[in-house]
Amino acid sequence: MSNFSVIDSFNQGYFNSKDIDLFYQRVSGKHTHCGIFEHPDEDLHIAKKRTTEYMASLLKIDSNSHLLDLGSGYGGSARYLAEKYGCQVSCLNLSEEQNAINIERNQEQKFSNLINVYQGSFENLPFPDSTFNAAWAQDSFFYSDTQLQAFREAHRVLVKGGEFLACTYFFSGDRPSDTDVNQVNELVYRRNSQSIFLAYRRV
Repeated sequence: MSNFSVIDSFNQGYFNSKDIDLFYQRVSGKHTHCGIFEHPDEDLHIAKKRTTEYMASLLKIDSNSHLLDLGSGYGGSARYLAEKYGCQVSCLNLSEEQNAINIERNQEQKFSNLINVYQGSFENLPFPDSTFNAAWAQDSFFYSDTQLQAFREAHRVLVKGGEFLACTYFFSGDRPSDTDVNQVNELVYRRNSQSIFLAYRRV
């Protein structure tokens, strides 16, 4: 798409980059969002899945629902929702790279009949008014530079009485130590560059 804002274009380039894609695929796996941990040593992927399960429990979803996943990443949450509830899910994401992987995984796991993937921006959703029963933004809305417009668009595409759920996180305290940075880079690169996590922590 050619009508992206400067911030959207920056975010698109960020998520399309091979380094960032490598980071997310090696560290995050199915889910590119944060986890809810029951104890400090819990497996990251279990904690991430728990976040999705908890968010889903807050919504009224059934097989007749059509849900919009804003900032869907690789589609892990969309596949969870489609499998658990049998609902339709529309994934919206800026990154062509992530969207291609999302589509591929949907085909491999037989979800193409329930999940559609679209490229687009939160501020200019490519959907008619009153399309969705629910919409959620899982650790994604903070990428928007005009969040009020993003909320307006989410409201526009929801049916009357539709639900919107956003999950985000806040940073506090000190930045990660050099030791923490090196441990993440060792996991991602196996003794290679530090550029990914340094860029990630500065954004």
